[in-house]
Amino acid sequence: MATDYKLTPMPQDRPKRWRKIDDRLPQLGMSKVWYCSVLKGETKEQSYRRCWAEWRKVEERLLRLGAPPLYEVTVTATVEYDPPMPADDGAPLGPLPPELQGEEFRRVGVMMETLPPLVAHVETPQQFVKGIALHQSGGKTAETVASELDAQFRAKEGKAKAGQRAIKTADRFKQKVEHFVRWVGPAYPLASVDSQTLLAYHAKLDEEIANGKRTIGGAKDQIAAVIHFVRTAYSPRETLPRLPKVVEVGTTSLRFENIEEAEKRRDTANWFDDLATLKEIIEASPERLRLWLYLMMNCGFQQTDVSELAQNEIDWRRGLITDYKRRKGRRKKNVPKVTYPLWGETFSLLKKYRATQVVPNRDGMPRTLLNESGTRLLDARTQTDNIARSYERIRDDKLELKRRKKKPLAALRKTSSTLLEHSISLSSHTKNFTSIVSYFLGQAPSNVAKLHYTLEDTVLLTEAVQWLGEHYRKAGILF
Repeated sequence: MATDYKLTPMPQDRPKRWRKIDDRLPQLGMSKVWYCSVLKGETKEQSYRRCWAEWRKVEERLLRLGAPPLYEVTVTATVEYDPPMPADDGAPLGPLPPELQGEEFRRVGVMMETLPPLVAHVETPQQFVKGIALHQSGGKTAETVASELDAQFRAKEGKAKAGQRAIKTADRFKQKVEHFVRWVGPAYPLASVDSQTLLAYHAKLDEEIANGKRTIGGAKDQIAAVIHFVRTAYSPRETLPRLPKVVEVGTTSLRFENIEEAEKRRDTANWFDDLATLKEIIEASPERLRLWLYLMMNCGFQQTDVSELAQNEIDWRRGLITDYKRRKGRRKKNVPKVTYPLWGETFSLLKKYRATQVVPNRDGMPRTLLNESGTRLLDARTQTDNIARSYERIRDDKLELKRRKKKPLAALRKTSSTLLEHSISLSSHTKNFTSIVSYFLGQAPSNVAKLHYTLEDTVLLTEAVQWLGEHYRKAGILF
């Protein structure tokens, strides 16, 4: 097999300057198009080393001239082979018939086939070396990481058009995996993606974090997208012949963790294990903020639930929030509708601060709660969270809570669920509320029995919420 590689520098941002560079190349003894061919008698490894050494000389000169770091590699392969020919009857050239297999034949002439050229855009010399690693399989070019990404994106895009996936999900997936594809080289054979490749990419992301080009959270999303890409190529697409061991046995080696944040998590419980601290916060809060916090404790709400709560979801005569479905999981079929009895303290404040202006929520229904100015509590357009901001003013500025006492706003919801989880050990109550915790939080059933056979106990939930209210009153939190 004869293989030719053509490398063409491509101008990007400064065409005038590039033309000057392009004109000076012949003066340096370099052609405008640089070729590197596999010589006869060389092994692939030997040719790669030689091409790499030659390319380094070219690359050093180009960088001295300020050439843009983008190049186009074109790989053209020509396959030569002898066609099978029966020994005596002079049959025309063609594939060997099954009935003639095992016979003696003589080969006459030479057939040549030029494979379709493979074109790839690369940014670094390392990618060039990987780009020339062309594999043939049955006379065809093997799958590359670029072609696999294109196929996976088209499949996700098709699902988006069919309404089974958000189009932005497919776009984000492509954007993240493209970073990996550019790094490894678009022409890199998919079959060559192994544990060493993924670990090297992980090290690349580590380097970007160290240089301030990427956050730890961004690196987590990046590596997760690449792992998903690799898993999908292995199954269900079956274009990757084997799953890399580092993915097969677990992705521990590919994780990112902020040590400082991990230390903080170990140092601080994510719920109010000391109710005296929660009492301090409630006492220091103005009534409007206290109402928001009570709803989070009473109904396991998050900020979105408080902000989006509609007036028609409240039974104003009996003091109930009826058939409520969590905003976060509202589109999901299995998320339950829950009826919450409101504590007297919560209901009285709710009636007092019930909105008089009509500001529709996401479902087009009038909101129950608004700011003093009549605006929504959460505004995704301006990324404003008035609930969290008000809470942090009390916690950080007014009370100046530190370390273990400094809890996130989500700790309110977690505190109520934890108290229900440990209801028997915390009081003389004879009933165990553990089975009702996920229902209280508005989460989808966790097993088949709860999903299809066992109805949630609404009576037990009512008792659980009443018990919570009594527990908070004894601690001086409800008043």
